[in-house]
Amino acid sequence: MKKEHLGSEFDGFLREEHLLEVSEATATKRMIAFQIAREMRRRRLTKSEMANRMKTSRPALERFA
Repeated sequence: MKKEHLGSEFDGFLREEHLLEVSEATATKRMIAFQIAREMRRRRLTKSEMANRMKTSRPALERFA
């Protein structure tokens, strides 16, 4: 089995099982949450401060991060 085909086979499996879109959406959400948390640490911000800067509520930020 060649390494170059491993990812495409898994994507095909997820597509066949109708899980590809959900998997991609979950991965995107986790990446955004990771980036928000990293930026909060870097700037030493609380969730309330970050939510305020993002012009959203703390509970909305909680759902993400």
